[in-house]
Amino acid sequence: MPHTRPCDDRNRHQIYNMDGEDEIEVGCENTSKARPAKNWEYGSFPRETDAVQQSVGKAVAAIVHRRINEFIPEENTRRFNHGTMWSTPAEPERGNDEMVTIGHESLIKWDDIVDQNLSIIPTSIMAIGADMAEQQVKMMFRSVSAACDQSGNVVNAGKRPLADAFVEMLEKIEFGVDRNGEVSMPSLYVPPDTGDRMIGELEDQPEEYQERIKGIIEAKKAAALNAEQARLDRFKRPPE
Repeated sequence: MPHTRPCDDRNRHQIYNMDGEDEIEVGCENTSKARPAKNWEYGSFPRETDAVQQSVGKAVAAIVHRRINEFIPEENTRRFNHGTMWSTPAEPERGNDEMVTIGHESLIKWDDIVDQNLSIIPTSIMAIGADMAEQQVKMMFRSVSAACDQSGNVVNAGKRPLADAFVEMLEKIEFGVDRNGEVSMPSLYVPPDTGDRMIGELEDQPEEYQERIKGIIEAKKAAALNAEQARLDRFKRPPE
């Protein structure tokens, strides 16, 4: 690695190689006053480094957002640019919610740097984004599970037919209404093997069971629309 050291002559410097014996003598401006030394770091490009870091950060964030949007619509996502916690005054029983830190460690081989293997850039970005996205998805499900435990909105499906547990689950939840006034149906997330087994059991149920499920769904839809209308009625509307 190149370094500089003063020559005997104040107006000259030598550049020498730490790995060899070669030295190159370079002339300097003739001046009687010593100039303050600049703290230059060899190979340092601060503006370019900052630009790369920002670009990588945006690319990773885009990967994470796409993954989260598979579960939560973008319009239902709230982001914070500062602070570590927040509260909901309308629901004081919830207490304060706090930020959770997620992180990722990457290993880049020295040979890839020496060989100027640029393919490691997109590969590393994808790996970082995928890992951080999965961490955030797991954190999301843990938060939902904790909220259900706190409210008691839990269904135990152990040692019982999944069809019975499905009915109880459907009766416990409330449907929502989107900004277009349409009822949004709930989503069910289960392990692949459990999902296949549940679908098989539900399809094998008799007609009476299917009619019961349809009746519960229609009642939930009507309740959601009524609740949304009651919410809208609380706002004053200008006369037409």
